[in-house]
Amino acid sequence: MSLQALLAGLIVVSTIGFVVGTSIERHNSGHEAAAHVRAETKAAAHDETGGETPAEHAAKNGGEAAPAGSESGGESAATHTAEGSTTPVEQDEELRPLGIDIEAIPFIVLAALGSLALAAGAWLRPRWVALLAVVVVAMVVFAALDVRESFHQSDEAKTGLEILAGAIAVLHLAAAAVAARMAHTARVATG
Repeated sequence: MSLQALLAGLIVVSTIGFVVGTSIERHNSGHEAAAHVRAETKAAAHDETGGETPAEHAAKNGGEAAPAGSESGGESAATHTAEGSTTPVEQDEELRPLGIDIEAIPFIVLAALGSLALAAGAWLRPRWVALLAVVVVAMVVFAALDVRESFHQSDEAKTGLEILAGAIAVLHLAAAAVAARMAHTARVATG
C-alpha cells in the first residue's frame, strides 16, 4: 500500500468516525435534555400536591383536583420548574473558542468537507510539500480536539464516546505522521 493511499484512508476513516461520534452525541444530548425536563416537571407536580399524585389528591379531597396554586402561587408545575427549580441545570461544558459552538452542524460539515478535501489533495498531489504541511497541522489540531473531547466524555461518564474520540485522535495522529513522512520524502527527492 502506498503512503498516499494510507494517508487518504486514515483521513477518510477519521472523518467518518468524527461525523458518527458527533451525531451520536447530539442524539444522546437531545434525549437527556427531554428526560431532565420530564423529571423536573414530575418532581414539581409531586411537590405541589404534598407528595400525592393528582389522582390520589382528587380521591382524598372528594373528587377535587389539586388547587392550581397550592404551593406555587398559581403557577403551573412546568412554569415553577422552569423559573425556580431547586435542581441546578447542568451547564454545557463543550469547547467554545471565541464563543462559537464548534459542534454545530455547519461546523461539523465544514470540518468533514475540509478533511476530505485534504485527503483528496494529498491523493492527487502527494509531492506538494506545502499541502502535506497543511495536512500535518490540520491533523494535529484535530487530534488535540479529539483528545479534549475524550476527556470531556470521560467527565460525562460516556465511555463509548470517550473511546471513539480517543480512537479518532489516534487516527488523526497517524495521518499527521504519514503526511510528515511523505513531506520529508518529497523534500529529499526534490533536493
